Amino acid sequence: MNKVSKLFLIAAAGLFFVGCYNDYRNPKAAKIYTRADFEAKGLEYISVGELKARFRAENAGMNDGPVASWAVDEPLFTSGKVISTDRFGNVYKSVYLYDEASESAIELKLNTGNYLFHPAGQIVFVKLQGLVLGNYRGMTSIGTTSS
Repeated sequence: MNKVSKLFLIAAAGLFFVGCYNDYRNPKAAKIYTRADFEAKGLEYISVGELKARFRAENAGMNDGPVASWAVDEPLFTSGKVISTDRFGNVYKSVYLYDEASESAIELKLNTGNYLFHPAGQIVFVKLQGLVLGNYRGMTSIGTTSS
């Protein structure tokens, strides 16, 4: 029985070393997406300012209340520069995007940990189809439907 356990241990060690990823020192470069990549997929660009104006039009009379929402069902995308950081805990689970062209900002609130991975100054593209725009106390945000 002792020989069997030794054989099993040697086989497990061999599989461990053979199965390891051998190119960890040279990872592939991450793809840097551009606006053209999204347009090639058939998505239409909408600026943050236009998106907020359309949200207000869809929810006329409800923009001052806490329950206004609009589900995006069209193939749209937007982009903006990250202007927030959760390093000090002051913008918990949120990413704020600023669109320089329309001089507008919007909150991206997905509860997925994205707020940890996007440093200030990074350009972020957001596919809007299937997401929901909401208004909470005057701040328009992009998020998912509540469960």
